[in-house]
Order: sequence, then C-alpha cells, then structure tokens
Amino acid sequence: MRPIGKTILAFVLATATFTSWAHTPEVKKEKKENKVSEAKLNHFLIDQIDDIDMEYFNLKEVSATLTIKVGMDGKIEVLDVKGESCFINNYIKIMLEKEDVLVEGMSPGTTRTLNVKYVRV
Repeated sequence: MRPIGKTILAFVLATATFTSWAHTPEVKKEKKENKVSEAKLNHFLIDQIDDIDMEYFNLKEVSATLTIKVGMDGKIEVLDVKGESCFINNYIKIMLEKEDVLVEGMSPGTTRTLNVKYVRV
C-alpha cells in the first residue's frame, strides 16, 4: 500500500504548479515597425515571405497572388492572398501581418498586386 501523505503531497505540488502556470500573465510582443520606400516595397515583401521550406509542405512549385493596400496610417494591409496551396496562402498572410510596414511615398488607399512563385530546388 502507498502512503497517503506522499500521494497528497504529489497532488498538491502538481496542482500548485499547474495553477501558477495557468495564471501567468501573457506577455504581448509589440509589432516591429519597418519603413520602406515605394521603390523598395516589392523587394521588402519578397524578403518577408521567401523563407519557406517547400520540402516540408511536400510542394515542388506553387504560385500565389497577394494584394496589399496602403492604409490611412501609411501601413500596408493584406487584402487578399490567392494561390494553389492554402498552406502557402496562410504563410504569406502571417509573415506579412507580423510586422507593421510603413510605406513612404505611396498615397493612402493605393493597392498593389504581387505575383509570387515558389519553386523547390
């Protein structure tokens, strides 16, 4: 037979550990803000979304079209991502929305469409 004292102590320790973990306040990371000129916008966008492991998703070649808009605050907003793979579409959207990008030289409301093609080599 197991001693009751050790079992209760183990339960109390496990509960205390879980309770302290469950009530830990969430630390929010602030978005990094980048400034980019209109002339360098396409290069910046490609740099943000080019680091994907095509082998992991078992893809040889996939294309996507992304549409962005310059908001009233001068920051880009991802309006739409359409492509052959939902994984790639979500990846592009997440990578572009993780940072605030201030575009200098483009009027608010301006939209831009960019065609992207990923090829596994």
